[in-house]
Amino acid sequence: MDARHGGLIVGRDGPDDDIPMYQFIGDGIFEICGLMHGREYIVSREAALKHVSALQAINSETGTADADLPLRFSPRSAVINTNLMPPGGAIWVDPGQYIINRFATAKHLDSLEKLNAKGNPASYLTIGLPEV
Repeated sequence: MDARHGGLIVGRDGPDDDIPMYQFIGDGIFEICGLMHGREYIVSREAALKHVSALQAINSETGTADADLPLRFSPRSAVINTNLMPPGGAIWVDPGQYIINRFATAKHLDSLEKLNAKGNPASYLTIGLPEV
């Protein structure tokens, strides 16, 4: 599943439900580079480079992000749904993408979506987007 443009990871959020991340290293070869869980947000490489300070500040917030902390989606939410991913399935990422923890994602989803869209100027998510 392609996650290179970033978005909210939905599904597979249990403690034993790691979602492997693979990156392309060349000649048709991918290597595992980490693990994610549902309810985390992955920011595109371009947006991470452009907004690293803001992302670090957001991600520094920690707490318990259980089901009681709602996620507020918008019509322009970028969602990567892993619920129907087969066993052994994974997401494809680029080096330099930034992962936001569950608590900070739930608290700052709107800001994360805007920062990610601003980092991807060709994205349809930027249409009519107000300044961050």
